[in-house]
Amino acid sequence: MRRHVTPSRRAFTLMESLMVVTILGIIAAGTLPIMQGVATNAAASDRTRRVSESGAYAMDRIARMLRDAPPGVTNGTINLAAAAADTISFADGRSLFMKGDELWYRNTDGAEDALITNVQEFEITYLAADGVTDTSATPHTTQRFIVRLVTGGLELRIAIFPRVRLAA
Repeated sequence: MRRHVTPSRRAFTLMESLMVVTILGIIAAGTLPIMQGVATNAAASDRTRRVSESGAYAMDRIARMLRDAPPGVTNGTINLAAAAADTISFADGRSLFMKGDELWYRNTDGAEDALITNVQEFEITYLAADGVTDTSATPHTTQRFIVRLVTGGLELRIAIFPRVRLAA
């Protein structure tokens, strides 16, 4: 007697293959917006990091310059050549100034360096020792600088005490 053996299935049917492709398409469609969001967030995070690093560098250079302000004729004063809300120049030739949307630093030998680009706002406030009285009219008597820098949507502020103040 002969037995009839049915061949075993070793491959997917067309219907099974279509089902797998459909399920994978649904999964891909669901994860694509998530992956795009991750890529967008990574790019925004990188941009924020670059802006904060360049802002921190500029603020560090500004703080060093203002902290090392040259002493004035009178004990405890600063030897300023010019002072405004967005510019400061010392008698030794060092200065900070804006050129368009760039903040520049001029050294004692006249060499100029761009500290930071894409500056939306730059402001220096000149204050007396009490930290409240505005000394803009007599900037050589300044005992505290408040610097505000806005770049790339990031606002940085710092208070700087010139070292000449210690001699007073």
